[in-house]
Amino acid sequence: MAANAPPPLPTVQAFKIATTVKKGPFARPRKNISVVDAALEHCLTQMAGNDDQKKISALKWLIAICDGYKTAHVTKGATSTSAVRLPQVNALGMQAFKWLAWISFGKRKAEFNAHGPKAPAIGLKPGYAVERTQRVALKANNAVNKMPVSGTFVHRQQEIYAIDASQFPGAPLAVITALQKSFDQLTPADYTAIGTYLTNQRVGDADTRVWMMDKQTRLEKMLIVKNGQFYTGFDQPLDPGSKLIVWAMDQYGSIFATASNTDASAHGAININHSTMNAGKDVICAGEIQKISQFDVGDGPGDIPRKYVGWMKITNGSGHYKPTAANLVTALQLLADDHLDFSKWIAGVMTPNDTFDYALASEIVRLGRWQPRWF
Repeated sequence: MAANAPPPLPTVQAFKIATTVKKGPFARPRKNISVVDAALEHCLTQMAGNDDQKKISALKWLIAICDGYKTAHVTKGATSTSAVRLPQVNALGMQAFKWLAWISFGKRKAEFNAHGPKAPAIGLKPGYAVERTQRVALKANNAVNKMPVSGTFVHRQQEIYAIDASQFPGAPLAVITALQKSFDQLTPADYTAIGTYLTNQRVGDADTRVWMMDKQTRLEKMLIVKNGQFYTGFDQPLDPGSKLIVWAMDQYGSIFATASNTDASAHGAININHSTMNAGKDVICAGEIQKISQFDVGDGPGDIPRKYVGWMKITNGSGHYKPTAANLVTALQLLADDHLDFSKWIAGVMTPNDTFDYALASEIVRLGRWQPRWF
C-alpha cells in the first residue's frame, strides 16, 4: 500500500488566527509566539521549493522552536493564553515531525535510486524468508488477513514438538512432516499447514501471524535523530524504560522501531519479529535497543560493568536476519553520520553461542570496525 503524505502545514495566517487570544483591540500581543510564526513562514517557503535538504533543515528548526515554546510555557504554568496557544503549537510540532520523517525517507530513497546503496543489505535467512514469500502472495491474492504466519511461531512449534509430540493430537501428515523438517528447509505450504492446524486446534488466527507494517505505519515508527538523540515524536525522545525495542534499518538507511503489540493486534497479528518493520524486505541491519538496568550488568569478564546502568544498548540480536558485526558497525556509522550521539551507548554483537560481546559504541564508530571490550 502506498503511503499518503501528511496533511499540509497550516498557513501563517491560519496559525495566527488559531493562536489569537481575544479579538480586536483586546487581542493579546504575539511577542512570545512570533518566533513560531517566523519559523513556520520560513519552513513554508522552503517546503515550496525542490531542495529536500533545505526542507529538512527548516522542519528541524520549526520543530525545535515549537519544542522550545512548549517547554518554556509549560514551565510557567497554565494561563488563559497558553490554554489557547499550546495545543496549536503542539499540533504544529507534531505535523512538522511527520513531514520530517516523510521527506527524510524520500530523500534517502531517491539517493539510493540515483547513486546505489550506502551499504550492503541482507535478506531474511532461510526458513524465515518464507514470511516475505507469504506476505507477497497474500497481498497479490487480496487476502482478508495479509499478515503471514510467523517464522518465530513456527520455529517454536517445532521445538515444542521435538520435546512433546503429544501436544499435537490428530495433526495431519503434512503438519507432522513440516514439524519434523529442518527449519531452514520449510516452505510456504509448511507454514500454512502448521498455522492452519494450530488456529483450528488451540489458538486464534492472529496468534499464528506476524505483523508486517505497511509503508504508512512504517513511517509512523521511523526514528528521527534530533539533538543527538532518537525521537519518536517532535518532543518525545526515545525512552525504552523497561521495554525491549525491536529495530531495523532499511536498505536506504532509515531506521524503524517498535515495542508494542497493540498495533500488531489491530492488523490481524500479535507477533512482532524483525521482519515486522520492513515487511520482510532486505535491511542494512536489525537488532534490539534497551536501556541498561541493574539486571543487565555484572562483574564477570563478559558482563557490562555496573557503571553503565542508565546508558542505552544497541545490538545486532536478530534471528530473522542474523546480521554480522560488520552490519552493525555500518548501521552505527550511518547513525553517527546522522549526528546520533553515541557517548552513552553500548554496542553488542551476538556470538555463535547466543551470548553478546560488548563495546563502547562511540569507540566502534571511531574505529570503523568491531573490537569488543572497549571498557
